[in-house]
Amino acid sequence: MKPRDKLFKDPVHGYISVPEEWCVDWIDTPIFQRLRNIEQTSMRPLYPAAHHDRFIHSLGTYHLGKQLLAHIESNTEDDDIREFLNNDSLRNTFLIACLMHDCGHAPFSHTFEGFYNFTNAKTSQGAYELLAEEFPGQDFKVEGSFDPAPHEALSAVVLKRFYSAQLRKYQCDPELSARMITGCTYPNESNFEIAVHNCLIELLNGNAIDADKLDYILRDTWASGVKNTAIDIDRLVSGVMFQRDVNGKIRLCYRKSALSVLQSVVDARNYLYEWVYNHHTVLYYSQLLDRSLRKLAQHLGKDSDPDFFWKAAFSLEPFNGLVDLGQGLFLRLPTDGDMLHLLKRFSNDIPLPELDELLSHCPSRVALWKTSAEFRMIFKGNSAADSSYCKNIANRLPGLIAEELGCQEDDVIVITALEKHYSIEEGHVQVQTDQGVKPFTEVMGEGSRRNPVNFFYVYVLETYKERKQDIIHLIRNTRR
Repeated sequence: MKPRDKLFKDPVHGYISVPEEWCVDWIDTPIFQRLRNIEQTSMRPLYPAAHHDRFIHSLGTYHLGKQLLAHIESNTEDDDIREFLNNDSLRNTFLIACLMHDCGHAPFSHTFEGFYNFTNAKTSQGAYELLAEEFPGQDFKVEGSFDPAPHEALSAVVLKRFYSAQLRKYQCDPELSARMITGCTYPNESNFEIAVHNCLIELLNGNAIDADKLDYILRDTWASGVKNTAIDIDRLVSGVMFQRDVNGKIRLCYRKSALSVLQSVVDARNYLYEWVYNHHTVLYYSQLLDRSLRKLAQHLGKDSDPDFFWKAAFSLEPFNGLVDLGQGLFLRLPTDGDMLHLLKRFSNDIPLPELDELLSHCPSRVALWKTSAEFRMIFKGNSAADSSYCKNIANRLPGLIAEELGCQEDDVIVITALEKHYSIEEGHVQVQTDQGVKPFTEVMGEGSRRNPVNFFYVYVLETYKERKQDIIHLIRNTRR
């Protein structure tokens, strides 16, 4: 009897089909269902309709991963590669990695995920340390080109730690799934098996285009309603394959018919980073959340353990059961709502003016400039615009500006952002042409490139808005 599928209606991809058995073993579990209550992005203060979550994004990534793998199996001409891919264990490992790649995400997604690696905590609960401990003897050491997001590291650990029975049931390779989630490729690509595995790792978490990025670009564009660059996803997905280049190296590549779509993916991604994710309003409200939670963590810290809250709320403990926070409070599988509840619960015990701004959506501060382009124009030729010194300068500014204005340091907020203007680099995307597999950059030309650069926003109370030029003068004359 053929296994039955369950259909999920998705406004982005249509119907997403998942085997019923997979729903029982993976989706219908508390850890995965928790993702329904973790928002995909922090952009709702700017785009109120963007109420989408990590649950549907995970299903979307699985859907695209399944489509990509199916087309690779049909498009790939190399018999050895096709035979190697015709393996249920390998297929399951990849698809389950796609499905579970965000299972360890922090509440409020990227706004709070840095707390998994909270730098002031004297604890071994950091996500990167957990990853190395969970996979001893492997090269899951964060250095060089391997720089996973904290939530990726924790997701890989959560998958292995709490889904070991399911991984065995479907003959999945836990280490390979962790590599797919974190983007950690194997070093010896001369080995045939390793080369194919690396292509699959790149298919979920690569440098340029992968199932995860494709889904969030499409989904965040849809949810926000912005008029972003259109992506012909069907044309792109239908043209993917594994192919050997002129040196015999196995590559993830696309047919030349997908050239225009490859560039549109890059353009759409850049649009979101420049005009949505780095919008001054989005970053401001994220900073209010960040400040509020730090104050709560300090309040709930103990004399014997100031970092108690971080270890309790941002570790593996609440994934495994109830964590006692004291004062009659317990935490399990923390979500956005849990964090907001804790902040509201203690809002009478500790001053949380940032929480009042969040709840009322009435910002007390204004941004002195509102785009990275305006920042570059204001500070052109000044050390403030030098990316290598930008963070150092920004860290010192709240105190200096407060002194200049005669206000409290907390009245000034300075937020550093990264202008992630991505250009396809040589080796990141390959294209199958009549002359064989060629780098996208060789086929299309190098094009214009802008390296990622830091910039910052300065927010001051409304009453000091007229002092903008004085503040800019102060920043321009601040020594490195």
